[in-house]
Amino acid sequence: MNKTTIFFDMDNTLIDRMEAAKLTYRHILKYSNIPDEDHDVVFNTMWSMDDNGEYPKVKIFEKIASEYHFDDQWVKNMTDLWFVTLPEYTIVFEKTISTLKQLKSRYKIGMITNGSFVMQSRKIEVANFSYLFDAIVIAASTTKGNVSKALSATTVAKES
Repeated sequence: MNKTTIFFDMDNTLIDRMEAAKLTYRHILKYSNIPDEDHDVVFNTMWSMDDNGEYPKVKIFEKIASEYHFDDQWVKNMTDLWFVTLPEYTIVFEKTISTLKQLKSRYKIGMITNGSFVMQSRKIEVANFSYLFDAIVIAASTTKGNVSKALSATTVAKES
């Protein structure tokens, strides 16, 4: 008898991407050369533009750079710092591990996520839960970020 496979999205389902993003923006501000008294305003600007990770980070930092007359190198440095720092703030939701363990006794468990292969892999490493999954698909590494195509391809491959 084949077990049914349940797939979970990683960001904001298994891990708290929103809280990690807030912590990352706060971290970046420490290295930004933006006056301390402006940090809350700049944080609010970055957070409102973030759009749950959908808005390109380079565009966020370009906007801040234009307001503070920072150069392109500053934009590159802040963007690079974002991509290095975000995975380090990975926060697994409280009931994630126990829920996955319970489900694993009856189902195959898969995870699908989209984004940079390096960043998503690091989040998985920091979360320390890869052992719970029978399959992990990072969509950007297989389908240029199209999660539905990656899931379909994965499902077809498992059924064949």
